[in-house]
Amino acid sequence: MKTAKFFVYFVLAMFISSQVVSAQKSDKVFADGELLVKYKNGTASAAAFATNDQIGAAVVEEFPELGWQRIKLPAYLSVNQALLLYKSSAEVEQAQPNFYYHLLATPSDPQFGSMYGMQKISAPLAWDLSVGSSSLVVADIDTGLRYTHEDLAANAWRNPGEINGNGIDDDGNGFADDYYGYDFFYNDSDPIDDAGGHGTHTAGTIGAVGNNGLGVVGVNWNVKIMAIKIYSPSGTDTTSTMLINAYNYVRMMKNRGVNIRVTNNSYGGCSEACGYDQATKDAIDALGNAGILNVFAAGNAGKNNETTPFYPASYTSPGILAVASSTSTDTLSGFSNYGAISVDVAAPGSGILSTFNSSNSSYITFSGTSMATPHATGAAALLSSYNPNLSPASLKATLMNTVDPLTQFNGIVKTGGRINVARALQNQTVCTFNPVSTSQSAAAGGGSFSVSVAAPTNCDYSAISDSNWITVTSGNPSSGNGTITFTVSANSGAARSGTIRIGDRTFIVSQSGNQTTQRSAFMDFDGDGRTDYSAIQNVSGAMIWNNYRSSGGYSAVNFGSFADDIPVPNDFDGDGKTDIAVWRNSNGTFYVLQSQNNTFTAVQFGQTGDNPIVSQDFDGDGKSDFAVTRAQNGTLVWYVLGSASGFRGYQFGSDTDKALRGDYDGDGKADLAVYRPTSGSPANTFFIQKSSDNSLIVNAFGTSATDKIVPADYDGDGKTDIAVWRTTNGVWYYLKSSDGNFNTVQFGGISGDLPTPGDYDGDGRTDFAVWRPNTGQNEAGIFYVQGTTAGFSAFGWGNSTMKIPANLLQSQ
Repeated sequence: MKTAKFFVYFVLAMFISSQVVSAQKSDKVFADGELLVKYKNGTASAAAFATNDQIGAAVVEEFPELGWQRIKLPAYLSVNQALLLYKSSAEVEQAQPNFYYHLLATPSDPQFGSMYGMQKISAPLAWDLSVGSSSLVVADIDTGLRYTHEDLAANAWRNPGEINGNGIDDDGNGFADDYYGYDFFYNDSDPIDDAGGHGTHTAGTIGAVGNNGLGVVGVNWNVKIMAIKIYSPSGTDTTSTMLINAYNYVRMMKNRGVNIRVTNNSYGGCSEACGYDQATKDAIDALGNAGILNVFAAGNAGKNNETTPFYPASYTSPGILAVASSTSTDTLSGFSNYGAISVDVAAPGSGILSTFNSSNSSYITFSGTSMATPHATGAAALLSSYNPNLSPASLKATLMNTVDPLTQFNGIVKTGGRINVARALQNQTVCTFNPVSTSQSAAAGGGSFSVSVAAPTNCDYSAISDSNWITVTSGNPSSGNGTITFTVSANSGAARSGTIRIGDRTFIVSQSGNQTTQRSAFMDFDGDGRTDYSAIQNVSGAMIWNNYRSSGGYSAVNFGSFADDIPVPNDFDGDGKTDIAVWRNSNGTFYVLQSQNNTFTAVQFGQTGDNPIVSQDFDGDGKSDFAVTRAQNGTLVWYVLGSASGFRGYQFGSDTDKALRGDYDGDGKADLAVYRPTSGSPANTFFIQKSSDNSLIVNAFGTSATDKIVPADYDGDGKTDIAVWRTTNGVWYYLKSSDGNFNTVQFGGISGDLPTPGDYDGDGRTDFAVWRPNTGQNEAGIFYVQGTTAGFSAFGWGNSTMKIPANLLQSQ
């Protein structure tokens, strides 16, 4: 049987002098001794780790927001053998090799052209309207950039948060000295183009400085080009994980405020058979979801991408614009791939003159879809600078809807034409995605459903469920007017809700249940809706939970290790009662004593040094989810094992932020929230990402040197309020979410007081409360409570040697 070979190659061009750029590649399809693995939503982390332990593999790199891990295999196990083992595991959703992406020279008959491409796409007419903006950034993912070139230096992006060359990560993003971008091949901070000039050439087409009396001009006279290097000088193969790290860096910088609107991607490919790289596709999709249009070369094999897919360009991702190459006579370049469905537009790519890396004043002519792609990238950037409010979907649709229609491209590319940037600026498409309804109710038995969506032509969008019990069966992705179909699984538990994200809209799916569950109040061990008094005693190293229930009665439960465990009482089983629970730092395991049946469960989730106090109900099913935060590469990563939604990873906050609990938008789901107490810009600030619509709340509130952070629902509207308790004067400062008013209450403040807010009188509003130790080591401390309905009360419980879980969870 003939072995199908998989090559992913760099769409590299050829000199007009017929000097072919040397590309040294190995014959290997993928990296030896490694796999990329993604576990199923809902899989317990303990089972996932057990799979690695059984095989003898180790996790060497994680991509938490994508759900993938890079696994190092034991020496005795081949990649193909390991694939069989992982794919046979019930816990594994995807397993694949760590593919190589190869450099490869392109066709040997380039046509000479001297900037005809700018005329073809009507750039001079567009320049009457806009010549670009220095505030807009394009990430050119390529061989790097000669950022000292006379026609590029002024438009090279410089990281305003970094001091170049000091060896310090000044902006705290996990990458020291990433001043011009980053080199992900060598994992260093200098993305200089020393790999054949390919990246310098594409950058020149995107944004060589205009009207400077030198050399050439880009589609954008003014723009900033972020250099992202993924190849070595010799053209050594890059891998899936190098690409993923590059994509994740661009997305991180976008999320940190860098105005990246477009990426240029002049690489990809296959030969005989293509390897569908799900891990890389997930990273590209995440880029699109972050608000970035990603422009990819269609390939240089002269083949139909419908029958021989060329990845990444052939991925069905709404955030991808795939580009074929046209000639100076508006025909398809002989080397160019094409596709009436998967290739979107054509752009000039034969005989393109642009900047080169051999000196600071060198220029050269290349041919390839690599050269067509930056014309489209540049057009998207110019359009974005002309109208910064256009979404990535709108940028893509506008470029597609304003092509010059050409008969010779009918059936060759989806739009049947070549881009025209002047028409794009003058005839913009604003993508709106309008489901005919905003919600769907489902009975407990589940079923199949559909929703129609109205959208303009070529406005592409995804339909993505946030819950594993909602499955989109068709319409993901979609373009223009369409119908989304989905199924809802049967529900034997409590009523629940989830969402389908349709473009930028949220479609809510609500399902009734066969079990009535009352949401537990904070620290409510008896389920009567009132916070109970609790203190944890150290008895010969064991945790003794001393709980006094508001409904009456005392209990002492031996559960946990006093020295090693962190108390995390929550309602993990959804019965309306808080469960006694701990997280063990030494092995990253949650131990839970379920109140509904008094049974014990253990779930390995997290690692030593993580913070488990953020465990709460992230998916809105009435059950608290296991969750930890982890300081990682200058950021704060949230790992959540949802009881309904499965495993999720989020990057939110910096590594010095304090992670907070709470449902700040009142949708029944915990939000990602942090408080930034250290000096910086801005300092002493709450950052909250609302689960209902992913919008961001930023609110400067409090003084980090003196305040304890005590967010809770003080006004009883179902939403967590931003609040602090000042240790110096005992004043509670809080912002009522019900009306936005600022309020203060003085309660407590004596030295040694610990804030312990909770709903002690059961009226649905959090009460102001402190626990005050007594002067004697073994004398009882006192809970002082100012109930919003019941008024003032005092109750003696616990002593200074004990842990007070209400304080540990509710005060940071």
